[in-house]
Amino acid sequence: MNKIDYTANFINRLKEHTGNHIIDIKNIRTFFRGAHFHDSPILTVNGHLFKGQLFRAINLESFEFINCTFEHCSFPEVVFDHCIFTNVKFIDCSFTNSKFLDCLFEQTYIIGGQINDVLFWDCGFSQSLFENCSDNSLINFDGGSYNDLSFNNCKLYNLRLSQFPEKTRTNLNFNETTLEGCSFIQVNFSNSAFNKCTLNSTKFNNCKLTLITFTECKAQDEQYCSADFHTILDSDISPDSLSNNFGINEP
Repeated sequence: MNKIDYTANFINRLKEHTGNHIIDIKNIRTFFRGAHFHDSPILTVNGHLFKGQLFRAINLESFEFINCTFEHCSFPEVVFDHCIFTNVKFIDCSFTNSKFLDCLFEQTYIIGGQINDVLFWDCGFSQSLFENCSDNSLINFDGGSYNDLSFNNCKLYNLRLSQFPEKTRTNLNFNETTLEGCSFIQVNFSNSAFNKCTLNSTKFNNCKLTLITFTECKAQDEQYCSADFHTILDSDISPDSLSNNFGINEP
């Protein structure tokens, strides 16, 4: 039995829907760091609406999505490799066992839907948003940069977010979001904020918590956050926040 080439089918379907006018070849030189990608072509998809589509086991490499909207789409076992998303909306979509590898997100909004066993590896986020999202299993942000990335009204039970040492641009904002059993590793939280969040059994390891604000946050049933000694030393959290969220009180 011949193996189905899902990626080729996807590209052909794109061309059919857009009359071959929406895809053009560019040079990737100005978009990605790393010499081995300097001369790779990039496929650009501009201004397209994808509605109710199932994208299964597709490997999309060097794609650029601009002004696109995905509504009620499913992405099981999809790999986005060195892709760019600019002013893209994912509305009520589901991601399962999906991977985003060295991708860039600018003004990209993931609104509603389910995120299960998804990896964002060394991705860059700028002015982007997760809103009304929930996870049933691990969401892993491994490395990457987070410049104005927000989580609004999300329910996150297995979020794991880490940074590589050289990644210092961080502006993370969590608003009215539940975090339970989540882990932050080597994250510089300077100029970040947690606002009206529930923080249960969330771990901060080797993080920098200076210029961070916790506003009306709480831990339920004494499921306090934990922080290693390095994080505590490299923080300027108010005594009230230490008490309410970490269970640390002044003697």
